[in-house]
Amino acid sequence: MQADYFFGAPVVKAKVKYKIQRYNYSKNWYPIGIWDWLYEPGYWWFAYNYDWYPGWRFWGCEKPWGFWNPFNPTPPELIASNEVPIGNDGSVEIIIDTEAAKAIHGDKDHKYEITAEVTDESRRTIVGTNSIIIAKEPFKVYAWVDRGYFKTGDVINADFMSQTIENSPVQGKGILKLFKITLDKNEMPEETEVEKWEIDTNEQGQAKIQFKAGQNGQYRLSYTVTDSANHAIEGAYVFSVVGENINPANFRFNELEIIPNKKEFAPNDKANILINANYPDSTVLLFIRPSNGVYLEPKVIYMNGKSTEEIIEITKKDMPNIFIEALTINNGQVYTEIKEIVVPPEKRVLNVEVLTSKETYKPGEKAEIKLKITDIFGKPFKGTLALTVYDEALEYISGGSNVPEIKAFFWKWRRSHYTQTSSNVSEESYPIYINTDKRMQLIGAFGNLLGWSKQDNSFATDGDVGSGQRLEEGGSKSRSLSISMRKEKKSESIASQDAMKCADMEAMPAPCAAAPSELSTGASASGEQAALQPTIRTNFADTAYFAGTIDTDSEGLASVSFDMPENLTGWFIKVWAMGHGTKVGEGKVKVVTKKNLLLRMQSPRFFVETDEVTLSANIHNYLSSEKEVTAVLELEGDTLSLIGEAKQIIKVSSKGEQRVDWQVKVIKEGTATLRMKALTNEESDAMEMKFPVYVHGIMKTVSKSNAMRPETRESEITFSVPAKRKPDETLLEIRYSPTLAASILDALPYLADYPYGCTEQTLNRFLPAVLARKVLKDMNIKLPDIAKHTTNTNAQETGNDSERMKGWKRYKTNPVFNEQILDEMIEVGFRKLYSMQLGDGGWGWFSGYGETSSPHLTSIVIHGLQIAELAGLTPLKEVMEKGVYWLLKYQKEEIQQLKNAEKEIKPWKTYADDMDAFIFMVLSDAGKFNKEMSEFLYRDRTKLKFYAKAMYGLALFNQKEVEKYTMIMQNIEQYVVQDKENQTAYLNLQNGDYWWYWYGSEFEAYAYYLKLLSRIKPKDDLTSGLVKYIVNNRKNATYWNSTRDTALCIEALAEYMKASGETEPDMNLVFSIDGKKIKEVQINSENLFTYDNKIILQGKEVTDGEHKILIEKSGKGPLYINSYLSYFSLEDFITKAGLEIKVDRKYYKLIESTKETLTAGSRGQAVSQKTQKYDREEITPDTVLK
Repeated sequence: MQADYFFGAPVVKAKVKYKIQRYNYSKNWYPIGIWDWLYEPGYWWFAYNYDWYPGWRFWGCEKPWGFWNPFNPTPPELIASNEVPIGNDGSVEIIIDTEAAKAIHGDKDHKYEITAEVTDESRRTIVGTNSIIIAKEPFKVYAWVDRGYFKTGDVINADFMSQTIENSPVQGKGILKLFKITLDKNEMPEETEVEKWEIDTNEQGQAKIQFKAGQNGQYRLSYTVTDSANHAIEGAYVFSVVGENINPANFRFNELEIIPNKKEFAPNDKANILINANYPDSTVLLFIRPSNGVYLEPKVIYMNGKSTEEIIEITKKDMPNIFIEALTINNGQVYTEIKEIVVPPEKRVLNVEVLTSKETYKPGEKAEIKLKITDIFGKPFKGTLALTVYDEALEYISGGSNVPEIKAFFWKWRRSHYTQTSSNVSEESYPIYINTDKRMQLIGAFGNLLGWSKQDNSFATDGDVGSGQRLEEGGSKSRSLSISMRKEKKSESIASQDAMKCADMEAMPAPCAAAPSELSTGASASGEQAALQPTIRTNFADTAYFAGTIDTDSEGLASVSFDMPENLTGWFIKVWAMGHGTKVGEGKVKVVTKKNLLLRMQSPRFFVETDEVTLSANIHNYLSSEKEVTAVLELEGDTLSLIGEAKQIIKVSSKGEQRVDWQVKVIKEGTATLRMKALTNEESDAMEMKFPVYVHGIMKTVSKSNAMRPETRESEITFSVPAKRKPDETLLEIRYSPTLAASILDALPYLADYPYGCTEQTLNRFLPAVLARKVLKDMNIKLPDIAKHTTNTNAQETGNDSERMKGWKRYKTNPVFNEQILDEMIEVGFRKLYSMQLGDGGWGWFSGYGETSSPHLTSIVIHGLQIAELAGLTPLKEVMEKGVYWLLKYQKEEIQQLKNAEKEIKPWKTYADDMDAFIFMVLSDAGKFNKEMSEFLYRDRTKLKFYAKAMYGLALFNQKEVEKYTMIMQNIEQYVVQDKENQTAYLNLQNGDYWWYWYGSEFEAYAYYLKLLSRIKPKDDLTSGLVKYIVNNRKNATYWNSTRDTALCIEALAEYMKASGETEPDMNLVFSIDGKKIKEVQINSENLFTYDNKIILQGKEVTDGEHKILIEKSGKGPLYINSYLSYFSLEDFITKAGLEIKVDRKYYKLIESTKETLTAGSRGQAVSQKTQKYDREEITPDTVLK
């Protein structure tokens, strides 16, 4: 492991904490294609996975694994973890022994992941990760051909690659054999050698051959490479030569295959597609150009034998890809196969070359950069460039560049498709047991089926725990490899040469903790006199240079120059190019800014009053000899105070590093300027940075809530004001109201709008307007009066009262303060609803030919017309009667189905449902009470949702069924949750996944429950608590979820106000603080919307210490009070505070521990292996972190 700073020097005097984990590893390699960036590597791979072919698992190559296939990796095994000092050259060497993995998991490749945390003298920790692959075989041989299939006489171009699992080429002796495949009586392949060649791999591990296709048939091209260590490895490829006289008996395929004849196609090409089915004379459905699971009508193919060839005309619209899907049925199984046909876009890629005047610069030195653009053919290209130069450390922080590759950004779009197939032959079966039967258990240590292995004549479980799949037949020899990390053998290093760079981020100092210094202090007059005064570095930038538009000349050339910042770090120069036809490309190089003697400042990003902080300077000496260095700290301003000496003299060896620490105390808020110097007689360095100093404290609000019932005469609120605060930023606000529900009257002018759309949309615009009319009538309020009101009656809301109303605006046509316009909107709604009534008396989603009535829509329309009637309007009697008749008919049919359930006579249903409850309430309001349905609903009340229970309870209340509605109330109240501190109540609704149904709206359920409570116990604490909860839980403190549930909530709240008497308050209030009267207020029905609703004390009016607010009330009606004490706290320990919403924040220290888990070995044996886990230890305010 090698740790370097971004400016290139190795990290010394550091600790390295590392851990090593082993993973099962699987990776396929595919020959490089020019369109890999667009279609992913292996996009053109023709061959299928022939698991049925003996040995294919060893010499074959799997086709690319689609992202849609599930992958459940085995958890990693913890091999080792330790903490060690780093070497003088910034490296650490460790040894990984792979013998155990070979013995236990010898049938797999392995990946060892090494994670290292390096903590240097500045106490900054940087994490680096790399991995090394351990292969079961020393190398692998790949074979492939240039086409999907061949005709007799075609030229076959075959290529071969011999390389290690890490893609290093292997040169060796090669034997190439061509086998013709025939099938025995069991349809297993038999091979006959047709031809043999001696072809060796070159230095790049490559080999190739060209030969002509002979007779029709299936062939296996087998290439065996022997390396210098005498390891012989085989790679092979199966292909077909087809003609007009194909003998289906001599071919074996997978159940269904789609093979194009070429890798890529262009517009106007004819794509020859070979369809193979393993069952002779199959019928195949061929879908051409399906996309995103959507299909056109398929072509039906009646195959003659096992193969057929289809031709598809490729058009320009097919770019960049299309899909072909085939389906066939064989032996009661449905088989599908999808193939992507690649039609690349026109070549629109540019090459960008970046040339710098130097690789290493001094801080502030001028840098010159030359740029060149060429097209894909290497010709100069005239285009436009964008260039940025940024700190390499940014990519460490972000985890890499967050800018995607430009050619992929512009050209990587392609169609997607996934199969959509369902059939009656894919039904699953399972054993049926009698309850008393003893069930059979799954076999195996991991609950798997056992699979037979011919290798050792024994059963074995799959290596993937819990997968329930059988092992493949056969086995493989594996080799072990012990890796020793040697400095002199970089190729065997665990981490590659450019991995694990430790970041030096001077412009973003990390928080520091005090640590004992090993440095001597004192003065050296001679050293100080001979010291060179440095240029103080102050220009620390994340971005050194940016240019959004740089035009190249006709030769494709451009140049820029700029001064490098004074950071000592690595810099990425990144260039993007674009030109005519959206041709795009990019280039990237790295340069470094560094000095031979440098200082790195270590400081928090900000300071806080009262803190004591350790400031550090890490001094690096890359001069040729040891140096005596005078380290100096200079502070500007009065925000920080130095504890101890400002100068310290140390010795730093050549290529060495030392840290100097200073203690400072934070005195006051403002801006701190820190200047650190490292002075020698040969070269010096200095840094200056400014940091904010924050006050020790936060803005805090302590909220309290109180409610006085009508009979309550006195109440008090206590609060404490700390002495350590900013007095000028202290505010006490007390708000009070005789009714919270009245606050929603603000919404009435904003609910009205002209109806439109389908039946439900029409009603959801009509109903709010009707409800607004009804509430205005019930409360004897005029619309123009609402426009004049200045008081927010919701004591829980702060801010400007008159501005509060504007939050309700939703439509262009509102607010409506004119009652004539409101009546016009209602009339339009009446006419639309009448016109949408169907011939049978009901309502559907739309009116017209083929429309059918819906019980849901008919119920809500009749219910809306009933509300209009209560509001003093006169719906057409004929329309109401026809709608009620339709509901009566529907209810009669439902009752008959419920009766049929006893004898299971079709049609029948087991329970009365939520729709029955809704219709029952609507018909009850129409005077049509059905005793039979009432009994069924009462019997099945536990099956009803809260919404439907409340509706049923309202109907029972209207019929004076006291015993039954009392039981319904008890059924609902067992789910009530009350918050005494905030005086709220709500239902623990258990709708589960049914929220989208008509009965699933939370607030519609609350509205109907509130209507029921308002009729049975309007002055109960539970009722007022539910009101407060409903008012509190509005979206953006205005609407609820929709205009419909908003309208229903307003209707319910208005009914509550009338029933509870909150519409007619008459009270006198006296407010005192610590026995001193501060305000007296009278509230009655005449000034309900104009009374003075708040008390505000601020600044010096709020004194330190404990205080008591006394509220004295005389007269009638309830009172709701909220107090808000806000102040900027300067306390040493700031306590938590909250009302209704509270955050309980906890911090934990993660303590590393190792656990043991079971996994499967190569022979199916249970193997115990270590995995890394963490235990949590809570950090309390008095915990000392070390």
